[in-house]
Amino acid sequence: MTDHEFDTDSGRVRQDTPASALDTWLQSLAVELGVGSDVLDVPAVLDAAASAAGCVGRPAGPLTTFLIGYAAAACPVESRPTALHDALERTTVLAGRWQERLARLDGQA
Repeated sequence: MTDHEFDTDSGRVRQDTPASALDTWLQSLAVELGVGSDVLDVPAVLDAAASAAGCVGRPAGPLTTFLIGYAAAACPVESRPTALHDALERTTVLAGRWQERLARLDGQA
């Protein structure tokens, strides 16, 4: 990944300041959406997306993360961080069970 930083004043990408493109994108998106950047647990979200994509199919990754976020957002504001964490954990558990189910089905074929 190329290191660069987004200059919010000019709208251009600067290559003189090291920052990962992903971090810069996520910070910019958080500002745009009015979400605190501290709410995102990147490894947990990527793990959930990878688990879903790996046991169901590629489209399941982004759709799963959308549903996780939607479920957390449906909760009262004060409980959203806990709801997000819970949704991520439940998704990982479900993906594991889904993988086991697929393995059993493959064994029966």
